[in-house]
Amino acid sequence: MAETIIVRECRHGQVRVQFGNIIRVEGDIMVIPANNRLAGREGLDERMQLAAGDEL
Repeated sequence: MAETIIVRECRHGQVRVQFGNIIRVEGDIMVIPANNRLAGREGLDERMQLAAGDEL
């Protein structure tokens, strides 16, 4: 379960900053540190692509 750190209202809904296991967080988008190639070769970029599978 993720802990919500910040919630801000914006024109189209909410922006939330959450702390926790990002593999298990559900949401519409996720911002991760990846380069412009989305190579998925190392670090968090690799882990997120492995967790997302072919659907990504």
